[in-house]
Amino acid sequence: MRFAVLAMLCLGWAMAGAWEARAADAEAATLGAGVTVDEMVDLLKSYPEVESVSVQPGRFGNPALSARSAGIDFDVFFYHCDEEGDSRCGEVQYKATFVPEQGRERDAARAVARWDQDWVFGRAFVEDDLDVVIEHAHFARGVTRLYLEQNAELWLLSILPDFRRAIGY
Repeated sequence: MRFAVLAMLCLGWAMAGAWEARAADAEAATLGAGVTVDEMVDLLKSYPEVESVSVQPGRFGNPALSARSAGIDFDVFFYHCDEEGDSRCGEVQYKATFVPEQGRERDAARAVARWDQDWVFGRAFVEDDLDVVIEHAHFARGVTRLYLEQNAELWLLSILPDFRRAIGY
């Protein structure tokens, strides 16, 4: 019994050390001025769930990405981009729009209302044409590479698939 407890403690210390090393590496990779489109493209392409990523003209002169993950199309919009240098952007917004099947619009709208009550991350709403939208935004200035990765994972592996299931899409 003592051996099992000691082994668990050693495993815990080893995992904590690995986490601290990863956190230190991530802190060293701080993206103080924001994130570039190329950095986001590379980040998204690093996930096996992401089937495609392409750069598009965005809103207000800022760039955007169109992507597909696990069969779901979504966009990534960039805001507060500088006009010089490598065009670092201070905010990133993920957005996916779903068109409910004919006759299922009310069910989707009820699912959106439940979603917004239960979830902290992401904002869901129904547009005037009854399309269902999920958005997730975060700031990209003064953050680490690890922070961007965690937000991408949250969107790709949790928000997007969970929302699709919640609305029955």
